[in-house]
Formats: sequence, C-alpha cells, structure tokens
Amino acid sequence: MIAKLRIFFILFIPFLSAVWITLSSANVEFESENLDKIYARYVQAKLESTHDSNLLRRLSLHLRGTIPDGKESLEFAKNSESDKLRLTSIQYLQSPEFAEYWATKLGSLFREQTNRRDEVYGGFYKYLANSLHEDKPYDILVREMITAEGDLEKNPAGHFYARDSADPLQVAEYVGRVFYAKRVGCARCHDDKFDKSFTQRDYYAIAAFFSQQFYRTGWWDEKRFEGEAIPNIPNEDIENLPLKEQKIVKDRNREWDQTYWNKMSKEEREKHKNKNLLKFGKLYYEERLGIRFPIKDDKPGGDLVQPKFPDGTIPEIKEGSDRRKIFVDWLVAKENPRFRKVIINRIWRELMGWAFFTPEDDWNKDTVIQAEDVLNHLDQVFLEKNHSIKELIFYIVNSQAYARRTPANEEEKSNRIQYFPSRRMDPDQLMNSIVKGTLEVDQPKWLFSERRLTHFFTKKVNLKGKGELKIPDKDQKDIKFASQMERPARPNQFLAIFGSGNRTDVEDDHTEITIDQVLTLMNGRLTGKAAWDFGGKDSQSVKTFEATKSMSSVVNDPFLILLGREMTGKEKELLISNLPKGDGHFERQILQDFVWAILNSQEFLHVN
Repeated sequence: MIAKLRIFFILFIPFLSAVWITLSSANVEFESENLDKIYARYVQAKLESTHDSNLLRRLSLHLRGTIPDGKESLEFAKNSESDKLRLTSIQYLQSPEFAEYWATKLGSLFREQTNRRDEVYGGFYKYLANSLHEDKPYDILVREMITAEGDLEKNPAGHFYARDSADPLQVAEYVGRVFYAKRVGCARCHDDKFDKSFTQRDYYAIAAFFSQQFYRTGWWDEKRFEGEAIPNIPNEDIENLPLKEQKIVKDRNREWDQTYWNKMSKEEREKHKNKNLLKFGKLYYEERLGIRFPIKDDKPGGDLVQPKFPDGTIPEIKEGSDRRKIFVDWLVAKENPRFRKVIINRIWRELMGWAFFTPEDDWNKDTVIQAEDVLNHLDQVFLEKNHSIKELIFYIVNSQAYARRTPANEEEKSNRIQYFPSRRMDPDQLMNSIVKGTLEVDQPKWLFSERRLTHFFTKKVNLKGKGELKIPDKDQKDIKFASQMERPARPNQFLAIFGSGNRTDVEDDHTEITIDQVLTLMNGRLTGKAAWDFGGKDSQSVKTFEATKSMSSVVNDPFLILLGREMTGKEKELLISNLPKGDGHFERQILQDFVWAILNSQEFLHVN
C-alpha cells in the first residue's frame, strides 16, 4: 500500500503546477496609482490580478526571502479589507527577514564574503543588514562605503574596499559597474575598442579619485614618522607621490632603517612587529597620493593623472581635498539620475521579473531601455523618498502592475510586462522556505486590526525595522536559515548547489537547473528532514490529527504551510480517495511522502 501511495504522490506533483493559475483574483486596493497609469502605456490589455494566496506568497518571497506561515496565509485570504496588501507589506518591510534577505542581494552585488583573512567575520554582511534594517538611505550607504577609512572593526563600511585591497584600478572598474553601470575595464591596457570616446587615460582619471588611500594587513608601523610632515606609506605606493615627496620619503625610510631597523636583533624585530600588528585590515588616507599613467612606447606617460568623472566632466579640486568625497558628491547628486536608475533597475528586476535595461552593469550608447517613462517616474519617487530602498519597494509592491497574474499559456509567457513571469526560487528563498515550513519560528504576529492602529492615521509610513537580525554563524554544521550561512557557500552545501555564487564577480549567482539540484531535492538531507519533521510530535499535523483522529483532516496542512493556500476540492477528493482506510492511526510515512511530493512540485519551487 505504501509503495502504491508513493507512486501516486510522484504522479500528483505535476498536477500541482497548474492549480494556482485557475484560482480567483485578489481583492485588494492598489495605492501606487501613478505608477499603474504610466505602466498601462506598455500593456496590451487591462492587467488581471493574481489570487490572494499567491499574491501573499509572492510578496513574502520577494520581501522576506521565505514563504508565509500558515496563519498568515489564512488571515490574508479571509480578510476582506481593501488595504490588506499595504499593511502586510509594511509588516514585511519592518521584519528582520527583509534586512537579512536583501543584505544577501546587496552582498552578491558588493561581493561580500563572510570569512576572509584579516576581516571581521560576517562584518560586511552585518553592516549591510543593519543599514537596511534601519532604513538607511541608499545614497548615505554608498557615501559611507566610498569614503570609508580606519580599521574594519570600527568602520565596517571599509569592507567595501578590502575586497580589492583598495587597489584604485580595481576599485574604478568595480564602482563603475556597480553604481554607474559603466564597464571601463577594457581601457585598462589600451583605449576602449568598442567606445572610441573612452581612452586609457580616462580610465586612469576615474581611478585617480580612489588613489589617496591604501590598505594594510598584518603589521604596519603607522607611527613611524609621527609628528613629521612626511607621508607614511607602503614602498609600492611611493612612486605615486609627487617627485619631490618621493625623494623625501625614500631618504627618510633609508635613515630610519639605518638608525633603528638594521640595529635590531631578530628578537627585537619580532617584538616590534607584534607591537604594531593590526587586529584587522585597515584603510589609510594620504592626501598626497595619486596615480601615474603608465609609460608606453607610443604614448607619453609617467605623469600623475588628473581626475575626471565617468561622464567626461572634469572636477574642480582644491589642494588637499579628499577626491573620494568629490567623486561621491557628484555620484549621488540630484542632478545625476543615472546613479539612482542603476539601483532602481536592479530592484525592479528582482520584484517584477524583467529589467528596464540589460546587462545591469553596462548602460552604453547602444542600450535600449524598456518602458523608459516608468523608469523616469520611479527615479522621481526614489528621489522624493530620500533614496529609501524600503520606500521604493513599498511603492512598487503596492501597485497593480506588481500584482499582475502569471501567464496561462505559452503565448502569454513571452509578454513579461503584461504577465508576471514565473521564476524558480533563488537559493536563499528555497532554503529558507524548506526550513521555515517545518520549524516553529518565533516572530511577532499582528492582526490586521492591530496593524491598522499603527498606520491608519497617516500616509507617512515608518519602515524602520523591528526585531533582532540573524547573522552568519561560525558553527555551520546544523541546518539554519540562509542568512546564517557563510558566503560563498561551500561547494557541497545546499546554497552552492542551487546557484549561490563564489562572490568573485558582481552578482555571480546562477540560475541554471542541474542534475545535482534535482537529486538534492529528491534525496537531500534538508528535504528529507523537512518532510519527516512534518509528522513530529509537536508539529501542526499531529495537533490536527489528535483533534480529529482523521488523516483526511491532516492533508490540508502541508498545502497551507508550504504553498500558502488551502486545497481545492478536486485535490482533496483525489488525495483522500488514495488514503488507507484505517482506525484513526497517524500515518507519518504517508504524510512524509505527501510533503516530499509538494517540496518537489513546480508550484512550491517557483515564485508565481
């Protein structure tokens, strides 16, 4: 009998994949009317909304990186208030899970790695998560990272530079791609062959903004020339000083070696090193540093390059100015919408399933922008909302455009603007959802009436986070939520198998389906434990069975918990007809097979 049921559950999987298309539409009020009016210019017919349960599941996966729990799904489905989407999105944006999940998104963009030598364990992730949790404006976040200095423990924003050891050439390429969607790497060794207007000197002119800093690890005698007007810099950076300063530093270093270092014994040198050992990496600023243009046979070089912005304009720089501050002032200025549109494009792609332009890090003269009026409108909203990522997301997810239904046939799939494109969960969403489906998670529960007391009297919404954040844990043995896992994930771990990247390049996660993924879902430890735990003594399924003494009353629980909806009449009839006729015995093995089938279904694995 058990073997026959397992075969039935395997055959039941594809039946689940199409059910969500046929359910009734959501009954919610959409706040973002201006966005919807502009969006309507780019659709062929009036947008149809997805159904309530799917809208909540989509919202939860996008904002929190996990499925809603069963109680949330029931409450949302039964609530008839028109503003329930607005109130739920506020709750989700305030939750720790939002900051944890979106910090992994920013972490992928900024190549955050949890456990690097000479860096604070999880320090960069924690900085990003805390910034999102407190609703720190994006322009301030970027300013903090670009102007960071000091040791990484006291100023975690400095991890932004530590990834490239503050190499100005690497930083120029990275900043160009991430914040300005401009690829400048082709001009590192020669003039850009694809963009004739961008030269090798232009490349070095961008790098010149980031040349007044250096990064040290290990031991560094930072007080060597204390009290003297002499730059204390690494030997490899001396050539990037003005010629007069070069001679002074070289002479003073030689004098110090002869007077002190050469006279020390081996033990004294070790003692000196240990005394000046840096606990973590440290960023130093030296205003006299610059960057020299390389000497080539066919071009003059060797001069200190004057800074030039990526758009070709030349800044006015006073002597002694921090060029990083001049750069970031230009970058985040109101008059520079490109900076805002680059991050808007990335956020829009995550939420809506299509981008205004691709690749997201290469906006060039040949770039075609889809629905440009929508992008321009969102730029104004983002500016008015003081660069708040939370406010921007809140505005988007409360639109009818966001709530549009998924395509019902192959022809509709090609129109991503009209219909929401169904996508496989990303690695974090999938891991979180499997774990959450079987754990009792301690998180605050609000009734809609209680939430309304907080937000009813004002249009201004406070989206500052509430609750404690879960951050990476050095104990990586137990199954935990994705935010607690190290990045990059180890090769045999769940996140790595499902596409979490190595963090060696900008957003290097991948979405290709592999055999390893299929096998992991079918036979892996995480899926197996999740399926088995559904029948544990403290589980909701056991509580339901004890109250009813009927397995037929239990089968709805996995639907509600994992899919965010109750069974349809057809599903219930089909499943109950295949359950053994018993005497009130709890069939844990059957429940396990049933849950396993749902975890392997297309409906569970996709954001619809």
